[in-house]
Amino acid sequence: MTLTPSPVADQDQIIRTILTVPDDLIGKVASFSIEICPKDILDDCKTNRTQIIFRTADFTITEKYTSLELQTEKFKSLVKGKNYVATISITIDAIKHEVIREFAMSNSPIIQLDLDLSSDGLQIARIGTLASFLDIDGSGNITTLDFARVIRQYGKTWELAGGILAEDVNLDGRVNAVDISLIIHNIGNSVSTVSVPQN
Repeated sequence: MTLTPSPVADQDQIIRTILTVPDDLIGKVASFSIEICPKDILDDCKTNRTQIIFRTADFTITEKYTSLELQTEKFKSLVKGKNYVATISITIDAIKHEVIREFAMSNSPIIQLDLDLSSDGLQIARIGTLASFLDIDGSGNITTLDFARVIRQYGKTWELAGGILAEDVNLDGRVNAVDISLIIHNIGNSVSTVSVPQN
């Protein structure tokens, strides 16, 4: 697993991506890229590339779990309450696959993408801000039920579980004290009011 850490400080916005690749496709992925654009000017983004808020460079995939984390300080800020569209492109054996998904920017400064690659193409398992990942059961609120799920999976890694765990809310490869802390800090909050503790 490749991790590129980037600490959250002063509400810096972060794009955090994890891509799971099956063993038979490792080494066959020639390129992978992400673009994010405001939904209300999506057509402009297609014709005027300078309108794109966030763009990763193409890079190759050589491991089962590849994690990429980048701060958006070099880019225009993503605005809370606004809708955005993420376009994820991947090339396998000279064939380009593309998926597009909309998400809303909430109070959390961290955007996360959980992506699965298979022989059928690329799928987005989850996309949204860290706030939406804390709501593990999808109830709209961070509750003791979410906390209980993290406790049950505590100590497990992706390798042990054989895949990405929903209880690994910050996508760092393991369910640990960081996940518990994020949940406890936000119990009682709705997804729209989640706050991220600053280091």
